[in-house]
Amino acid sequence: MRLDIRSDMKEVNNMFKSLSSGIVPNAISSAINKTLTSVRAEAAREIKSEISLKIGQIKKSIIIKKSRPKNLSGYYVVIPANEGRGTNLIEFVTPSKRTTTAFRKQKGVTAKAWNQAKLYRGAFIGRGKSSGKLLVFKRDKRRTSGVKALPAASIPATYFRRKVLAKIDKVGRNTFSNKLQQEINFRLRKIR
Repeated sequence: MRLDIRSDMKEVNNMFKSLSSGIVPNAISSAINKTLTSVRAEAAREIKSEISLKIGQIKKSIIIKKSRPKNLSGYYVVIPANEGRGTNLIEFVTPSKRTTTAFRKQKGVTAKAWNQAKLYRGAFIGRGKSSGKLLVFKRDKRRTSGVKALPAASIPATYFRRKVLAKIDKVGRNTFSNKLQQEINFRLRKIR
């Protein structure tokens, strides 16, 4: 039996030409996009372990810009959950207690912002002046209005903690190499 290497080399050259023309950029782009989705899920899990927000609400505040085969870069941006405003403490008050009369007889408002219930003394629930939304306020004589809204746990601030960033970075590096290998193998199987 005789093996003709020249004809096999032509096939190999043709295969690599087709790889460079579209398969590799498509595989890289797809791997980047799948990695971004995995990293967003892991970031949401890590942030959830730090603050008491729902995973879906956290994922909405992580916006993904996907990669394209002609532009092999993708990224995600972490934004505050409330249209660019900070999160008010009302997000962490039990829904049944989110009324302006709920805490009248108590010494403050109880909220579970950092996975632990806490009484915020002197706080009360009222409606925002411009938005009309229910918010948690505290008296402040230094302000002209006499009250200030109480901020709560922030998704971007929690994301940029070292512990959270280290975990996300580790997941991103491992996921990208695995996804890239899977995508290249998938596209090679389609050629055959």
